Amino acid sequence: MTSSSPELGEVLARASELSGVRCIDVPTFVAALEVSGEAMEILRRCGVEAAALRAAAAASGAEPAPEQQGEEPFDPVMRACIKAAAIAAASSDRRGARSTDVLGALLHVRPLPVVVAELERLGMTLLRLRRVTAHGMADYPPPAPPAGELCAVRLHDDPFTTKELVVEVLVETFGLRKALAERLMLRTHENHGVSFGPLPVALATACVDAAQRRASERNFPLRLTLEDVATVEERVDADDVDEPVPPEPGESGMAWERRADDAADRARGGVALALVVLGILVLSVLALMRGS
Repeated sequence: MTSSSPELGEVLARASELSGVRCIDVPTFVAALEVSGEAMEILRRCGVEAAALRAAAAASGAEPAPEQQGEEPFDPVMRACIKAAAIAAASSDRRGARSTDVLGALLHVRPLPVVVAELERLGMTLLRLRRVTAHGMADYPPPAPPAGELCAVRLHDDPFTTKELVVEVLVETFGLRKALAERLMLRTHENHGVSFGPLPVALATACVDAAQRRASERNFPLRLTLEDVATVEERVDADDVDEPVPPEPGESGMAWERRADDAADRARGGVALALVVLGILVLSVLALMRGS
């Protein structure tokens, strides 16, 4: 079997006891989560209490699971999700998959297994599960601006948000040059976080909110917070910044993305027009020189 942590091993052992001579299916796995204090705490922070977990597992486990065939202990869905969980753990440099990695994989199954759909209805969405796993909270509070006109922005590391998305939001939301964005991404990964600035508080607040909303629409738990300007670890100078497109109050991430893309298109169009005009001027000068 693919690499698993002792915590997941304990859950699977309990699921095997519950399943008896049958394959471990999704409801049995969910019912076995009660032996993991870590999993139950994460579920609780997502809004799913133990009683609700038991009720969901019992209601969806009414149909018998397939009998075990040969040495195969899992049904096809569980087998695929445990493999996906092991891959996810390895990609984030963790030793062995945990039960919450399997839950995350189950939330990708379409259509959702009945018990997982019920847990999602109760609050265990993929985004909230990832946020609790990475940062200990299912919902982020609004950015809290420090005193003063300038601040630092802290970029927090997590095992789910891709490096590409981090660079994307730093470039397209904060207006940072790509070289600096990539350097911040690497420092975050290596040091579990980095603060950059100074930035005007109003702009930083709007950009943090927009960046987190943009990431959440893709189920990534990207987290940024505002800090006192004295905590800056990576200084942002005027040469490091292109003009950002601040989100408007109440504007959704998708709407802001479209508006930012439109602004970028207009900027590229302006550059192209300037090059055309410059070309015409050069040709005119050359024509005059030949005529003389």
